[in-house]
Amino acid sequence: MPIRRTLGLTAAVATALLAGPVPAFAAPATTLYVDGVRSHCSDSGQGTQAVPFCTVAAAAAVVVPGQTVQLAPGRVFEEQVRLTRSGTPDQPITFVGGLPGRDDSAVVGTATGAFVLSGVHDVVLRQIVLRGDGDRVAVEDSSRVTVDGTPSDGYNGTGTIRISGQSDHVTVSRNHFHDDHGVTVEAGVRDTVITTNDFARTRRAVLATDAPGVVAVHNTVAFSCGPGIALEGASTGAVVENNVLSGHNERDLTMGAGPDCGPEGGPGSAEVSVAAGSTAGTTVDHNVVHPRPGAAVYSWSGTAYATPAAFNAATGQGRHDVDQDVEFELAGQPMTDRLTDQALAAIDSADPSAPGALPTDLTGTAALDSPLVAHSGTVGFRDRGAYELQGLRSVSLRAGGATVPTPTGPAPFTARLVAEPVNAWPTKLGYRYDFGDGSTPLVTTATTVDHVYTTVGVYKPTVTVTDDLGGRVVGDPLVPGIAVNADGPLRPTLTAVPGTTQLSVQVNAAADGSPWQVSGYTTDFGDGTTATGASGYHVYARPGTYTVTVTARDEAGRTASTSQGFTAEYDDHHKDLLTGERVDVLAGTSGSGIFAGQLNYTRGTRQPFAGLADLEADHTVKNTPSMAAAYTANGDLHAVRALGNSVQVADWRPSDLHWQSPWATIPRTSPFGNQTVTEVAAATIGDKLHVLALAGGRIYQVTYDFGIHSLSEWAEVTAATDLRFPVTRIAAATTGNSLHVAALGTDGHLRIADGNYDRGTWSNGDLTAYRGGPSGVTQLSAASIGGSFHLLALAGGSIHQATADYTAGTWTNWANVSDATGLGGSVTRLSAATTGNTLHLYGVSNGHVHNANGDYTAGRWSAWSDVSSPDAHTSLAPVTTVAAAGR
Repeated sequence: MPIRRTLGLTAAVATALLAGPVPAFAAPATTLYVDGVRSHCSDSGQGTQAVPFCTVAAAAAVVVPGQTVQLAPGRVFEEQVRLTRSGTPDQPITFVGGLPGRDDSAVVGTATGAFVLSGVHDVVLRQIVLRGDGDRVAVEDSSRVTVDGTPSDGYNGTGTIRISGQSDHVTVSRNHFHDDHGVTVEAGVRDTVITTNDFARTRRAVLATDAPGVVAVHNTVAFSCGPGIALEGASTGAVVENNVLSGHNERDLTMGAGPDCGPEGGPGSAEVSVAAGSTAGTTVDHNVVHPRPGAAVYSWSGTAYATPAAFNAATGQGRHDVDQDVEFELAGQPMTDRLTDQALAAIDSADPSAPGALPTDLTGTAALDSPLVAHSGTVGFRDRGAYELQGLRSVSLRAGGATVPTPTGPAPFTARLVAEPVNAWPTKLGYRYDFGDGSTPLVTTATTVDHVYTTVGVYKPTVTVTDDLGGRVVGDPLVPGIAVNADGPLRPTLTAVPGTTQLSVQVNAAADGSPWQVSGYTTDFGDGTTATGASGYHVYARPGTYTVTVTARDEAGRTASTSQGFTAEYDDHHKDLLTGERVDVLAGTSGSGIFAGQLNYTRGTRQPFAGLADLEADHTVKNTPSMAAAYTANGDLHAVRALGNSVQVADWRPSDLHWQSPWATIPRTSPFGNQTVTEVAAATIGDKLHVLALAGGRIYQVTYDFGIHSLSEWAEVTAATDLRFPVTRIAAATTGNSLHVAALGTDGHLRIADGNYDRGTWSNGDLTAYRGGPSGVTQLSAASIGGSFHLLALAGGSIHQATADYTAGTWTNWANVSDATGLGGSVTRLSAATTGNTLHLYGVSNGHVHNANGDYTAGRWSAWSDVSSPDAHTSLAPVTTVAAAGR
């Protein structure tokens, strides 16, 4: 093969070759360090590693030939650096922003740019992320300058690398250009080498104007807005070879890969454009070129050509050029435009004698002979574009212990490493494991290897994979690494704090001390329940003090426990509602519906009355003629009311402290017909709620068993008990397993019917005939304390009481309670409830609810007190009916 002309680029090509992945020039005599962490840097210092410079400009002001300015990887330097100092061909000045094996290069730049190199020579910028909307790097009147290996940060700016003035032999190599303006070479500049760069979605890639001797080789230009490579004015003697220029790709543009070109580029822009004044001595060949729809492939001396064949026939140029719709592998950060296996025209077909070609691609990979391409002669040719296609795409490294899942344990610790390469070619692979502990790397064909770490530390091994064609990929260091720890006992800790709900606990566990990874936790909440995990949430069934125990396990199978006492208790509001002796009071009004309040006699507190409008299916219902209330053994409160010719029930549950809505009509065939229910009563035995209704002078009963959730049919009590009817008033309470029903007949007699559920029989008697009684009774109420049945009768606005001792089989005489309590002559409605050995009376007087308590242990009554007016519920008055239930 004949020797190609060098176009006078000997020095530039040498510089480009020196810009390979491993610097070939002599090591600098010294290194200046720049960090930027103000706590330990100083711009007035010497730039040592111990006390680095704070700014890049401080280092640029003192750097001398042969020195390297090392910028701390990962740091951002918001400054534009003006360099006026030069190196020599043998001892250049070098600025480096990264370290071998790391991908977190330093960032330099402001809105106006990153570096200005003015009147200098023999300077290298390598592996620095450049930012700026202006000239990210401005090279002015400078020689032998190299900008190499700068990653893209995906910054959508308008910046460029601009070469101007009388600059010569400037090399731009192995850089990522992403969504910016690429490289601009201005008039007067000579012998510029632009090689092995990735121009990804740039507004334009390479623009040279009146700049002779431009060499643009092995670049990948993907989806540029304007011409990919444009030689304007008198840019003679140029070489445009071994490039891949794609202005359009169906798949990648569908994925949103193309830029927003705006007015800067349109469908008429050719991928390679050479002006009439630039054709002399210029060579265009060995490129893969694919235009946008409607665009030309080439523009040569003002004439557009749609295909390489037409271009070659007319000009003699582009003999080996190919138009192929190539696809790119767009994954990765920065986004790269690597070829795929389908880009056959670009594989192993580059011109090996092109000037400015580097020995490796943008990533440091040498030429590979692809098995996808049949070779008929010389092999070892590079691929066209910035990337050498290889079967090895990537490799990841997993780690664990040889006997445990996690790469954590005591020294000596045997780690197990597993390499997971992605290889698209049928090639044989070899692995080089660097264990990160200073030991000799292991070269093997095994994807899984064991290694013993003998000293305490954190190690981040890497793996390098090669194939038998020379392909090579290096995996990232293992994160977070292999932790070899000092041996010690497993020490669990726990915190148990109140949760967000009542009687709940939030447990958080941790453990340290063990060299092994903690594999799990078990929490015993102290009430027979357990949970797994480092945190647990539990709600206790009842208040109390519990011992919470956490047991930790490590991967070696060792366990250790720790305990903490925890007291589960209600807050004050819930204590009022759920603990101690308490009575719930329902107050019905004529205009605002039903209100509920509660008195806790153990704690001496009261929950104010609150409306139950949410229970109303029909919000027009405001007046209830009769109500009753009772607690079942499961802790639920049941409110019963008469409404027309039906009986309705609503339930309050302590599990969520809410009334279940709305009111529900007892869903059984009603015996009432069109008769109005005038009164209701309720009493409970265990989980059974007995509801009694008075309609048409007769008493009916239905029973709901909440233990088994069954509802009986309505049954007539008056007929079963031989009570005299018509009945005008009723009341009910229970002792033991017996239900006691009091009935006032139209003859003025009070009769008692006793339903004994042990024997399954009813009995009755005439209390008025036995003990007499008040006349003019307007309402009855009843409650029980142990084996005593307390019957209350409201007559003439006063309250009268008679008590049956069912254990002794006796009744007391009637007593006037109003005389003992002081509220007489004005009571219009009455309800009785009990807690412990106390009888609680709730009477409506003048539209307010009053309370008096009979303490049978102390043998005295309290004075009446108004329990409704302090609530300031103006809508609560006037109260027309009341019901109470104690617990």
